[in-house]
Amino acid sequence: MVTLTLNGALEEAGRLEQSGHAVKAAKLYRSVLKSYPRNRPALAGLSRVTASITPRGKRLAPDKVRKRLEQALGTSTPDH
Repeated sequence: MVTLTLNGALEEAGRLEQSGHAVKAAKLYRSVLKSYPRNRPALAGLSRVTASITPRGKRLAPDKVRKRLEQALGTSTPDH
């Protein structure tokens, strides 16, 4: 198992995002947010990849976006 620094994880997530691996990038951004919930680059990255998972030309309600992300990541998020 490879352990990444915060910056290394963000850089790798960015590379994954740029190469079209949105789900893998989302998983990495999510793992950063578990330790650093207010990390702006991770929040922005997760937002971008979430948008890329959404069907083009369609706006989804926030709860549907969250459900799609949860399905893609194989996780669930707490309700607020």
